Amino acid sequence: MAEDLHDRHQADRLDAAVRTTEPRTLREAIQALDPITAVWASPDGPAVLAVGQAKTVTASGAARFQEVKRRGDRLLERVETAHLPERARPRLFGGLSFFDQATLEPPWTDFEPAAFVLPAIQVTLGRDQTLVSGFGAGAAPPRLDQIVQQLAHAGEGTQTKTDPRISATATDLRADRPDWIERVRAIQDRIETGPLQKAVLAAALDVALTDPLPLGAVLKTLTDRYPSCYRFSFTPPGTQAGDTPPAQFFGATPEQLVGKRGRTVETEALAGTVERGATEAIDAANVSRLQRDSTLAVEHEFVASRIAEQLRETAATVTVGDREVRSLANVHHLRTPIHATLDTDTHVLDFVATLHPTPAVGGHPPEAALETIHEVESTVRGWYAAPVGWFDANGDGEFAVGIRSALARDSRVTLFAGNGIVAGSDPETEYEELAAKFRPIREVLE
Repeated sequence: MAEDLHDRHQADRLDAAVRTTEPRTLREAIQALDPITAVWASPDGPAVLAVGQAKTVTASGAARFQEVKRRGDRLLERVETAHLPERARPRLFGGLSFFDQATLEPPWTDFEPAAFVLPAIQVTLGRDQTLVSGFGAGAAPPRLDQIVQQLAHAGEGTQTKTDPRISATATDLRADRPDWIERVRAIQDRIETGPLQKAVLAAALDVALTDPLPLGAVLKTLTDRYPSCYRFSFTPPGTQAGDTPPAQFFGATPEQLVGKRGRTVETEALAGTVERGATEAIDAANVSRLQRDSTLAVEHEFVASRIAEQLRETAATVTVGDREVRSLANVHHLRTPIHATLDTDTHVLDFVATLHPTPAVGGHPPEAALETIHEVESTVRGWYAAPVGWFDANGDGEFAVGIRSALARDSRVTLFAGNGIVAGSDPETEYEELAAKFRPIREVLE
């Protein structure tokens, strides 16, 4: 297995090389490099693209967070990076499953419960220049130079990509309205009779396309529409250039799980949602309802309190900001920013393991919520609502929660969405809210 290779041949060094070229936008880079192995574009930092796979790290089960950290750190130690500028140094890109599993069920069978890739080529976009790094035996200079040339000519005479089209009516894979309402009420029954206070119920929507998903075109559109979200895409480990279009997990998530640089940690509580209004007046009324609704306030407080409590177990100082409204193109969310300063060096994956799943995607208390999801929910989550992101040799990194996302396989795309259910939730309202959460991906496909 790939991870065993890291342990047996830790002494084998991996070369690294870097080139520079003109600055490129994410739109231009995706178009020039499509198909690609991974994309990570955060609202505040430079976008990074992975082309090919030099090495992969996989793990499964409850120990997958620590195994990825151990094997990933050993892999990154093998890369000669002293001569590289900081922005060009290697990162491992990937994600983990929502539940502790040995293997993943359909439609996720191409993915591992945890998988991270060291790219053969890493492209870091910047305002002044684009850095193109190569990692592996000899750092693949011919391939590196080829990528530089592709980027240098990005946008020149590029072929127009066919937009994806829905070829059949999109239908809910797991629940129609009556079934959804029944599941919501089943959760509320548990809230009334036990320790459960909140559980998140997920649903899936299946969409058929006339052609395989043109990932580059989709990510460009998501970038245009949702620039304040984390835009991402990941292919399964072992994907090679020229393969039949691989499975792709992609999306534009508004929710940061955790970001760490040095001893500074940032995260947020994002829970409580209303749909955008069709007019300014309706939209303003929806925001007012979001701010004053006691049920949404309770749901949000579950999330904010739990995250702050977890951070205090490892952080010297935790600061909880004021609650605010975060407005996106399709919905408004309640958001509370949370910051921490650490006493000692801690790996970002330690925080990922501590915080996942947040009450925003799992529930509260965690054990009762996960048990309820297992028994009530019919959706196979896979990497949906789970941590996706990257980490480096310093233990720094950035992870988001994989919501507002979809899984593409061949010409079929499965869209995922979920709602937090508390005692006062209205099942009809919760069902209608799903449409708004499916919309970011569905509108791009349509």
